[in-house]
Amino acid sequence: DNRGTLYGFKLDHLANGSFQVDEGSSGRFRESLHTKGVAIRQIIGCFGTHADTHHREVQRAGIPYGSYLDMVPMRKDTFYSLGADGVLLTWNMTKPGWRHSWTCHFDAGDVVSAQCSRLVPNIMVRFEEGAFFKCFDTAQGRQARTGRTSSASAGGA
Repeated sequence: DNRGTLYGFKLDHLANGSFQVDEGSSGRFRESLHTKGVAIRQIIGCFGTHADTHHREVQRAGIPYGSYLDMVPMRKDTFYSLGADGVLLTWNMTKPGWRHSWTCHFDAGDVVSAQCSRLVPNIMVRFEEGAFFKCFDTAQGRQARTGRTSSASAGGA
């Protein structure tokens, strides 16, 4: 929400096709390290946590990698939350419920939007103020190495 609180709702799929909120497994994420009073800017879905996450699934499916990427689902056990102050949390589903596994801090206000890559699942692409794209390696918790430069400008001359 706009005060730094994250909520989750477990929906049970009923036999009649409708959904019902499981009150006991829904509510506020109590262990959030987001800054109180600072809005959570974005919830970011995850397609995998390592560069080779999809390899076995593609082999098992016996389809071309491009076709697999068109249909690869977001993971149900991992997601990211990004605060307006640049705090990025990784969330993983555990037996007791959602728990954050690590925290990263970007420069406050720089990140406009972020999206995880389907092609390289451990890479999160950030769009920052000033029309720059930057890659972040979620498996290593650091700026991704992208050759000579770690950012690219968006827009034309």
